[in-house]
Amino acid sequence: MVHVIPRRTVYWPLAAALITTWAARASSAAPSGDRQALIVQGIELVRQGKAEEAKSALVEVRKQDTNEPTVHLALGAALLHLGRYEGAEEEFDQVLLLTDEPAARQVAWGGLGVCWLRTGQEKKAAERLGLLVDSADDSAPARACLAYALFRLGDYQGARRCAERASLAPEVGGFALAVIGHTYSRSDPGKAVDWFSRALRSSRAGLSRVSLGQQAAASALALPASAAGRPMREMRVGISRTGDGGVAIEPAYLPGKTHSVTFWLDGSFKSATNRPPFRFEQKVSRLGPGWHTMALDALDANGQIIGSAAAGFRADNGSGGSESHAGASDPAWVRTVAERLRSVVRPVADIASLNYFLGRAYENVGSSSRAAKHYEAAFAAREDEKDALRRLLRIYRKNGAALGGRAVEPLRGKARLVALTFDDGPNPLFTPRLLDILRMHKVRATFFMVGTQVLSWPELARQVADEGHEIGNHSFSHPNMKLLSPERVEHEVIRAKVVIEQATGRATRLFRPPGGRFTDQAIRAAAAVGHRTVLWTSNILESQVREPYAIALRMARELAGGGIALMHNGRDETVEVLPQLLARLKTMGVRFVTVSELLAGE
Repeated sequence: MVHVIPRRTVYWPLAAALITTWAARASSAAPSGDRQALIVQGIELVRQGKAEEAKSALVEVRKQDTNEPTVHLALGAALLHLGRYEGAEEEFDQVLLLTDEPAARQVAWGGLGVCWLRTGQEKKAAERLGLLVDSADDSAPARACLAYALFRLGDYQGARRCAERASLAPEVGGFALAVIGHTYSRSDPGKAVDWFSRALRSSRAGLSRVSLGQQAAASALALPASAAGRPMREMRVGISRTGDGGVAIEPAYLPGKTHSVTFWLDGSFKSATNRPPFRFEQKVSRLGPGWHTMALDALDANGQIIGSAAAGFRADNGSGGSESHAGASDPAWVRTVAERLRSVVRPVADIASLNYFLGRAYENVGSSSRAAKHYEAAFAAREDEKDALRRLLRIYRKNGAALGGRAVEPLRGKARLVALTFDDGPNPLFTPRLLDILRMHKVRATFFMVGTQVLSWPELARQVADEGHEIGNHSFSHPNMKLLSPERVEHEVIRAKVVIEQATGRATRLFRPPGGRFTDQAIRAAAAVGHRTVLWTSNILESQVREPYAIALRMARELAGGGIALMHNGRDETVEVLPQLLARLKTMGVRFVTVSELLAGE
């Protein structure tokens, strides 16, 4: 069996010493209890979305035992989630060299598929993964990657066949269904709508089954994506078994100025060539059993060394040259690790991209309103979805949803109509108390909600809507709108709109800038995405005396002729002031309405 051990320097004695040490360590059948615990810890960190911490811990374990396949598998997963695809590819390659355990090999092949697709190597993915079909190494993640590679290469029929089989597996079902949707995007928009819709439902269901940490880390695995291949920064080599029982070394990457290459075996010069692919083969039968080092130097036209790399392999002549995995771990342990990593080493469908492509499909079948919903979701999920925003604004203008950009002035003299408004919710400590007070007084109000709060307390947001109150938009993250570009304002408003609608079933049309901080540019941006900016007539925070009775008295005087009252879901005296304010306004003959009802008479 050939075992690849990358080397980063040209010091042959050091490399030989390291290989000797590693060979000695390979004699155990499984990693020690301490190393097992560290590997398990690394796996759990990956599953929690803490890939950088996992990588640091697993690199230390790898230094102790380079022939342990589970550490390579776990480290490959960590690097994959960090977007370090070349390093992940090396680790997954090592797994294939070090173990015959089917579950581990399937996970490794799935990881390799993601690496190749994320670096634009669709042809390599199609060639390598195509050989696995119906073999012991075949798996749903590998088949899903193959389907996407075939789609990118224009083989739509082949892509559909692979994707349909892969879609039966829950862990990659959404991704595989999306591939089928892509194959119909141009030829049959109706079918594209159907397949992308199924992919979106499946992907959302898949996200609900994993942790928030895994959801946050999934961007490194998200496909389809048109990621271009990235240049490798360091020289690398690979060792492979030849058909006649020998081994071959060739560079996986060479410096751009390489003119020729020299090959070395155990520190002794063996050959040189200036003809690509710069490959050297060695008969294993001529070597003694044990570990050996094959290396190469890259030389420029002047004969100067501009790069060096080496790899180790083990010659098992005593077994007649048959392939075996020296130092392989206990299969049960390897299988356990592979099963823990299966859910995090797989291609996943990017939710933002799915919504974007589904929006395109709906546009192609003439349903602009449904297209707008998915463009909103795409832009809300990822601010760099520029084309989704461009198409969304076009639909708003076409459908008359875009508004003129002016703020609502403080309103008076509206037949004693008062709209009570509450900002910054929902808040589990204060919103239920406000709802109790409003219910007791049989008053409906308008709640301007913050997107992040809605994500934290969706059931509470739903309760507000179910009790008949109006829902307004108070941005997603409560920023200072004066400091944001128009596009950032649009993103804040749309993102809040999407999460509020998901929680309450209500689409927002009113917007209040956090803290009342805004510019004319911000108002126009909110109007462009269909939201009217609402200010207030009386603000609870404007009282210098913070005694609830005095605040209620002042606000009642300011609202006597009608207008909009600004209060909050916490942080001030709203809960104490509200019952007194309601009682005073009722004695003054005021009628309570929502903001939209108040504005309807303009």
